[in-house]
Amino acid sequence: MRSTHIVIGLGVWLGIGLSVVKLGAVSESSLAWWLWFGLPGLLVIGGMAISFALVVILLALSFAYPPHR
Repeated sequence: MRSTHIVIGLGVWLGIGLSVVKLGAVSESSLAWWLWFGLPGLLVIGGMAISFALVVILLALSFAYPPHR
């Protein structure tokens, strides 16, 4: 379970890094704007989306495999 979290985290950071590099190729001012405003917003939205997806997955698993009492 922990290895999938590491892979997801690396993928997210790789995507953020590639988008920043692309924006830096466009102009340096947009890169600065992204670092100050876009990056925190992207991290918040991404974190919310990932946590929501994890909750949905855990709920689906708990319904698919009910605990044995």
